[in-house]
Amino acid sequence: MISDSVLKQFLFLALHPEKGRVRIDSMRFRYALAGAYLMELLTRKEIKIEDKRINHSLRKNGEPVHDTIVEIFEKQKRPRRVRYWINRLSWKSRFIFRETMKYLSSSGLLRHEKHYFLGIIPVNRYFISDIRNQKDVVDKIRRVLLYNDSPSREVLMLVSLVRMTESEKLIAESKEERRLLRNKIKQLTDDKSGLIDPEVAEIQKSVLSAITAARSAAVTVAASG
Repeated sequence: MISDSVLKQFLFLALHPEKGRVRIDSMRFRYALAGAYLMELLTRKEIKIEDKRINHSLRKNGEPVHDTIVEIFEKQKRPRRVRYWINRLSWKSRFIFRETMKYLSSSGLLRHEKHYFLGIIPVNRYFISDIRNQKDVVDKIRRVLLYNDSPSREVLMLVSLVRMTESEKLIAESKEERRLLRNKIKQLTDDKSGLIDPEVAEIQKSVLSAITAARSAAVTVAASG
């Protein structure tokens, strides 16, 4: 079993079980990973979100990702908005991904394989050691969305990450079910639903805004070229 870490559960959900790679749109994944890390800090009670800004009590603990993030936070002289931190941490998304996958591999939860495309370009693949770990994540989300289980804060965070990445297909068993799940996800993660707490809602809003801005910028660049 994997821990209740939201970040690690999100990564297990994102991995393709046969191909060993992330099966989510790369741009969405980049910003959602930043959001997942902020959610992780929320669950550890190392940050609080007040008036759309993050206040922190971060201290180094020896974890490579955590300590790097602490250093970034400590350079700021005043509380910054959540949307600032989503963009700032998205620049570190590859580092967050690589180091977390390295930890999961060393823990035996993943099997890491490295290949070289054309004998030059390194390609990393991560295979889930026990597929039941991924199934457990999918099942707990499905029980809330389809069978009306009472959602914990942790599961609502995972549902929010599914919304950010538009990855309903990862938990759906059919196209018809995918539409049903999409509607249910929007209902649960609407900040007026009374279910998702304001801090998680603010992270979700900031991630979705960052994705929209990045896509608009990409379209503008493409059109100008």
